Amino acid sequence: MAKAAGDAKWGSDREKKMITRPAPREWWEHRTRELTAGAAETAGGKLASKMADAGLSDDLIALAVELRRDYAAEARTPRYLDAGDAARLRRRVHSEVVSLRARFVSGQIDLDPPGFHAFCLGRMDDINAERGPATEDHAAFLKGCMYDIADRCLLRFTGRPP
Repeated sequence: MAKAAGDAKWGSDREKKMITRPAPREWWEHRTRELTAGAAETAGGKLASKMADAGLSDDLIALAVELRRDYAAEARTPRYLDAGDAARLRRRVHSEVVSLRARFVSGQIDLDPPGFHAFCLGRMDDINAERGPATEDHAAFLKGCMYDIADRCLLRFTGRPP
């Protein structure tokens, strides 16, 4: 809220310059409810438990959590990627993840959880390679985005019905 207000121009966006009491109060109340209900967990905690459930090793989990943290930092740094390019990459990862998960759950991808995890990582490498040799390597950004999706409970590497 403060950044948006600071970025707004006084002459043309006067209303955006002002933060009224209800907006931060609503945010504060929501965040307090979330914390007291136990919904908040250490960043990467859900990702780590999902990967452990999939039978993945501790070192692989630690690397995934690190990639997710790097992604989060990079995604919030405007200098890393053009905003449009970053948004396109995120949408591409979301689209790929939903397709992979649907294929895994339906049995079209017949792998155990560690194999499915490796397959997902491979798809992120494929997406990066599709961008062509003239573009900057964004494999870590793509994988970090995938792990961020898993950390937000939108992707699991287990749970395929029998």
